[in-house]
Amino acid sequence: MNREEKRVIRKQICRLLENECKNCENKRSYGETPVHCITVCPVGIKMQSLSNQLIQDERKKKSNVNTFNEGPWSQEEEFYLLNHMNLFKLPHLSKRLNRNLTSISRKAYFLRRRYPELLAAQARRAK
Repeated sequence: MNREEKRVIRKQICRLLENECKNCENKRSYGETPVHCITVCPVGIKMQSLSNQLIQDERKKKSNVNTFNEGPWSQEEEFYLLNHMNLFKLPHLSKRLNRNLTSISRKAYFLRRRYPELLAAQARRAK
């Protein structure tokens, strides 16, 4: 849904509030805030269906965004990366650990510097 379609929906909601809600029979006031009966009032039902369109569009956007793990690495993640970085390419490791490529490459660099003997032994066993 593009901006113009969203704008049209918002304008429809505003028109409903300005024109039809003022004279609504189901409108009740509790304190200072007016409360609309969404289950009975046809205007409230229309407004809810329009607002649901906007909400569903936002949920679709959020589900499309790929969220990677952030923050400190767990011992299990480091262990997996240490034992698999010579076997698999970075994109595979990124998907497996749910980290972005930059994070994987940096951590691999630091692990290579921290454990050179272990990686050399792994390379010898692989031959």
